[in-house]
Amino acid sequence: MKTSQTIRCRCQILLLLDLAHGQTYDYEECATVAGSCVATVSNMVKTFCTDGLEKLLVLERNVNSDNAGRKVDGRAEAKIIEIACRPVPDGYSRWTLRLLEDRAKA
Repeated sequence: MKTSQTIRCRCQILLLLDLAHGQTYDYEECATVAGSCVATVSNMVKTFCTDGLEKLLVLERNVNSDNAGRKVDGRAEAKIIEIACRPVPDGYSRWTLRLLEDRAKA
């Protein structure tokens, strides 16, 4: 079974804070070991106490997240990358999204 990195991190935080699991950590140590921040650890504990374990094991994505529907397909993406690898047009110091959009439409 494939588990996301987020879910694995959440489980690791809970195990590190578990009193019955051996050595216990405070929030700062737990954040360091788990590779997260203290606010994340605090939020995880709050969610676990109020909503339970099942809430922590579900990823709730915002519709505007990176996993939202793609705006372009692979061909359009390849074309944009090809254009961005070319030299910058005269009069510009770098590629902008508007420049890339104009060149991709042409």
